Amino acid sequence: MFLSRIHQETSAADLEAGALALKTDLKGRTQQKKQLVKENFDCFVSCKTTIDDIQSKLKRIEEDPEGSGTSHLFNCIQGVSSLANRAFEPLFERQAQTEKIRSVQGMLQRFRTLFNLPSSIRGSISKGEYDLAVREYRKAKSIALPSHVLEFILNCFLFHSIYFL
Repeated sequence: MFLSRIHQETSAADLEAGALALKTDLKGRTQQKKQLVKENFDCFVSCKTTIDDIQSKLKRIEEDPEGSGTSHLFNCIQGVSSLANRAFEPLFERQAQTEKIRSVQGMLQRFRTLFNLPSSIRGSISKGEYDLAVREYRKAKSIALPSHVLEFILNCFLFHSIYFL
């Protein structure tokens, strides 16, 4: 079919010559391949052996869930984790201390009026502004009403301020 369509104008002698040239070219290429294999046969065998060894090792590793590949990876990860813990542990401790200090600072800020109260009352008493001192005392008492200890401390302070100034 190919010859009848493509080479319908070509003579039979030309077709035979073309076929002979193709056969010669094919033999030449086949000879080149054979020569290449002969020259590199040892290399081909060595590569095939290496590929087979790699394949068998990979199969063994895949079949064994505790294989050398995973245990080596696990050991590396453990080492990195241990190193990270040693490196970052002081930072985590400092962060915890910082959070505690911030909490105390927030509490001090929230009760700032109470902490400033003794000096405020003392100043009011020294200026003779007793009504302002009483207002400050009542203000503090309303803020810290649930705390009986704070009330005791304030009463002691007032007693001390009034009688020992």
